[in-house]
Amino acid sequence: MVPALQGALTMKQVNPSKRLDHLQRAREHFVHFLTQCHCYHVAEFQLPQTKTNSAENNTASSSMAYPNLVAMASQRQAKIERYKQKKEVEHRLSALKSAVESGQADDERVREYHLLHLRRWIAVSLEELESIDQEIKILKEKDSPREVSLVLDHIAMGSCHPKFEHSAGKKLDENP
Repeated sequence: MVPALQGALTMKQVNPSKRLDHLQRAREHFVHFLTQCHCYHVAEFQLPQTKTNSAENNTASSSMAYPNLVAMASQRQAKIERYKQKKEVEHRLSALKSAVESGQADDERVREYHLLHLRRWIAVSLEELESIDQEIKILKEKDSPREVSLVLDHIAMGSCHPKFEHSAGKKLDENP
């Protein structure tokens, strides 16, 4: 559970200039935790896609004119199911908490309590990964339009202003 806690703490860091680095590091922690849980068969869930797989899928999905509505509906359904499972786990945890903390629970109940904690953190990790991926996408898109708009401004100035000259493949320079 340590990697999940590291990921949660990393997400709480608020240095705006290093936000993308923090998100990527937190993502690594959460993926590491989920991989370990998957290997030990703690719960049944689908591991999130790696960066290379998601990059390939983004390229393929961006080439389509319309979003895949079936995939979006299945993602929504999976998210609803995870939410229901998370609520059930939290309810069972609260029921077991007093018995385990007072020492009155037998070994099987203590084991169930700790497994429920792991399952709760699996749900939290999956939710965090979704939000991390969305925020990374937003941060990357936020930076790229600036660069595009600067280039477009220079091109527009070059075509309208006699001091700027634009030729294909060359950097825009100011000419006297």
